[in-house]
Amino acid sequence: MMTTGPTGPDLPGPPPGISVWERRVYDHLVDHIRRESNALAAYQALADASASEATRYLAKLILEDEARHHRVLIEIVNTIAAFPRSGPVPVVDANPDPELARAVEKLIDFERDDRKELSALAKELDPVSRTSLWALLVDMMREDTEKHLRILDFVKRYARRGLR
Repeated sequence: MMTTGPTGPDLPGPPPGISVWERRVYDHLVDHIRRESNALAAYQALADASASEATRYLAKLILEDEARHHRVLIEIVNTIAAFPRSGPVPVVDANPDPELARAVEKLIDFERDDRKELSALAKELDPVSRTSLWALLVDMMREDTEKHLRILDFVKRYARRGLR
């Protein structure tokens, strides 16, 4: 379990014998994590101190995203620190799985429908886009939908590999 120090989380050191490239990636990640720790504290302070309910709400949304980013970066560092040096950088295994591929296709269809619905909703909200958070929030959901589609496309590629 990792603890948090005054400049951010206590991170594992790089394992001995890593390549120059892996060390550059490791150092880049650690530097980013430490800088991001300061941003997390600043977003929390903004959420705590703002007199505006809307600003507090938006700061908390950003804080949730940044906390997830922080966690993912720490997971990557932990993987580098724990990975046995007997092989290359870990990659996703191709496991052909027709059931998974079908399930992912259904989710892709859902996300594409969602994208259309959110676009229609954004048009409906255009009259209040300068005075309400709603349009901004719908735009953020549209961006999340695009991210979901990228993730599902990645999973689909590996679920279909070897099926042809």
